[in-house]
Amino acid sequence: MELGFRPGDGQMTPSVSVVITNHNYCHFVGAAIDSVLAQSYEPLEVIVVDNGSTDASLELLDSFGDRIRSIQQPNLGQAGGRNRGILEADGELIALLDADDTWQPDKLSRQVRLFDRDEVGIVYAGVTECGHDLEPRADIHPRHRGDCRSAFVDYPGEAIVLGGESTAVIRRACFAAVGLFDPTLSISTGWDMYRRIASKYEFDYVDSPLANYRQHGMNLHLQTDTYYEDLERAYRRLFDDPDWRSFARRRSVVMSAIGIMRSKHLMRSGRPIASAASAVRAGLRRLRVPVPAG
Repeated sequence: MELGFRPGDGQMTPSVSVVITNHNYCHFVGAAIDSVLAQSYEPLEVIVVDNGSTDASLELLDSFGDRIRSIQQPNLGQAGGRNRGILEADGELIALLDADDTWQPDKLSRQVRLFDRDEVGIVYAGVTECGHDLEPRADIHPRHRGDCRSAFVDYPGEAIVLGGESTAVIRRACFAAVGLFDPTLSISTGWDMYRRIASKYEFDYVDSPLANYRQHGMNLHLQTDTYYEDLERAYRRLFDDPDWRSFARRRSVVMSAIGIMRSKHLMRSGRPIASAASAVRAGLRRLRVPVPAG
């Protein structure tokens, strides 16, 4: 699908569908929706997929009336929620937002203009890390653009696209090319999606913090065991992917590095035995000695 332009002035006018996923974040999702409705670049539609919430989320979503499109489904995880929203969306670009984060008012207007080349599949931005009540703590700036394939291997465990999924605007054609989010992954489902898109498209970014990334103690990335197990699965898929065969020689180094990261995290969490086991596994991987997955 080709992106549109305004006649005569060359300005891009691509239609943007915003997809928000929610599960029991009644106390956060209203602010997320408000930040989308306040955009200076008006989206075509705002789709909120509720993953089986049992709090007051549905009543809150109903209060927005026809300003949003609310879809209810059983809890299929973040990947399942995003996939449903993408399949329901009509926009040429898909902008993702987690229910506990918010946007700056000029986010979409600054990002859509960077889709002026067909090679660009994702445009993301910097983020402001915030506390529970969105009090700002630190700005984080992006640094990966263009052909980003090597970044996924050179920086094990690093977020190549900042802010989880809350800064990403993705060309709809990307999903036709690489598929939807993998529901068998959890914390690393976004990383895996970006990695697959990187095999076929370039990335670009706005070097400003355009999203507020709320940290509140319930974020998925804080679940240590799940995080590293999921990350290792995602990296195994990278190295098993025929499109990434040129990076195969890096497998032992990268998998070992993830094991060391996990070992350090476990030690800081007061789990020395688990930390030592992870360090041993990392050493065996570095020596290319086969070890069981997990």
